Amino acid sequence: MKNKGKISFGKKDLLPSKIDPKNEKVRISIIMEGDLLDALKLKASTLNVPYQTFMKDLLRDVLFGSTSNKLKVISEDRVREIFREEFKKAV
Repeated sequence: MKNKGKISFGKKDLLPSKIDPKNEKVRISIIMEGDLLDALKLKASTLNVPYQTFMKDLLRDVLFGSTSNKLKVISEDRVREIFREEFKKAV
């Protein structure tokens, strides 16, 4: 894991303008359905990454289009799954 320096926590709107928001950690709370959280944790465990890190990678990919190596694995898995489904239909 890359260490970009000291991690500080605080409210986003109270951050000084000199701090790069990409390097600042902001604590949030989220409520989601249990099946979504279970699927997220299961996929993260198959990739041997913490689920919160995995969730951040997913968000970064969707919002900024910066696909990480972890997410490329997901894409390949999904392609294989679709191929298997379509192959079964054809047989």
